[in-house]
Amino acid sequence: MSSSQSPKLPAAPVAPPAPVSVSGSNLTGPNAFQSVLPMVDNLLSIISSQITSANPPTGIQAAEAVTSEAKELALALGRMKTAAQSLPGGEYNTSQVEEMISVLKKEAERRR
Repeated sequence: MSSSQSPKLPAAPVAPPAPVSVSGSNLTGPNAFQSVLPMVDNLLSIISSQITSANPPTGIQAAEAVTSEAKELALALGRMKTAAQSLPGGEYNTSQVEEMISVLKKEAERRR
């Protein structure tokens, strides 16, 4: 590429996707990216208590408790993924973002 030509940016979508709504709540709102640490902590606490308890729950009870918490965590992560993808540029994968950053850095260097 000659110095008079600008590097090409990856093709952008025509329009950013509209924010996704689940049960009437906008996923790009302030609660879209809640912390999952309390859920992970609760899940690990349940597993730990099942192992260390003097009176551990039965297999079915233990499985139900862990499964319930794991499903909540999976739903929260799914909501976060959907919210991230609904942000402008959220549809780009990591390699596309890295390529775009590289092109922009080259262009900035060229303009200096």
